[in-house]
Amino acid sequence: MADDWTWDELNNVDYSDLKISDLLTKEKGKIKYEYDFGDSWYHDIILEKILSAGKNTRYPVYIDRQFACPPEDSGGIWGYKHLLKVLENPEDKEYNDVRSWIGEGFDPEEFDKESVNKVFKKLIKIRKL
Repeated sequence: MADDWTWDELNNVDYSDLKISDLLTKEKGKIKYEYDFGDSWYHDIILEKILSAGKNTRYPVYIDRQFACPPEDSGGIWGYKHLLKVLENPEDKEYNDVRSWIGEGFDPEEFDKESVNKVFKKLIKIRKL
């Protein structure tokens, strides 16, 4: 029973062979995922549609997004909202500090799909997916 597990037992579970298809088995199925326990980024992962596999496609492959990923250690949703507010106003007293921290090229609307797929291809080779 999950309520009887200790923190050490939860941290020592080997999830390396777990696939998302073990968790999401039908369309519209949903799981919750927490990324970065310190900043508490909570995500709903929804299986929108099950498609037939392409003959010449190696999976996983990234197909779409809504926004760019927030910078690492940006303070969770509230810290990220503050960061975006600061970046909207170059006159803000924190603007230069924030800009130097995240770099000139950060754009919350921009996302490089090809870079993500390159990482996936490397993972496929490493893990022989």
